[in-house]
Amino acid sequence: MRDPTSLFAGEVSPGTKKFADMVSMITQPPFLAIAAFILLNLQVGDIVDQLLLDVVCIVSALVIPVGVTYYFGKKHGNEELDVERREDRFPPLILGTLGYVVGAIVLYLMDAPSIVWVLMACYAVVTAAITVITLYWKISIHACGCVGPSMALTLQFGTIGALYFLFLPFAVWSRYVKRKHTPAQLVCGALLGAILSGIVFALLL
Repeated sequence: MRDPTSLFAGEVSPGTKKFADMVSMITQPPFLAIAAFILLNLQVGDIVDQLLLDVVCIVSALVIPVGVTYYFGKKHGNEELDVERREDRFPPLILGTLGYVVGAIVLYLMDAPSIVWVLMACYAVVTAAITVITLYWKISIHACGCVGPSMALTLQFGTIGALYFLFLPFAVWSRYVKRKHTPAQLVCGALLGAILSGIVFALLL
């Protein structure tokens, strides 16, 4: 797929590179996801039910995505928690999508708060879309992964929840500086997350 933009061609200092590496790791979609799920589960009154929901969310939105990313990243010689080549991303994305689907179903059957299981459904839908797009273009998963949880937290907590959107510009900057994505891939990633998550929230909440 033709991209009218290009990768970052400048130079950065060692300190800037180290900071970009740290930001890129912190804004990994599974890490942002699990923090959002735990915050959303706080509305559950019973502590045991809350912890059970947390466990399901951790397995579906953290353990499975990180596990498959780590496995395929190592398999293809990547040093970071990342699968860098577009051509190598299809299997981990498929497995991640299945994990989100199962998680959404289990959360629904457990009578989780609507915002919780619907957010998990958002991850399933968005990851499925990314899986298809990845066959042709390396859209940014980092940028996309910042938007869904930010929208959910905004819906649940208002202005305070909207502060989660502050992760987005940092994630975009870090991935650009690290030469992982072009500006178009980053912008389209964020737009994809916003559009698909918005549709899922509108239909299911």
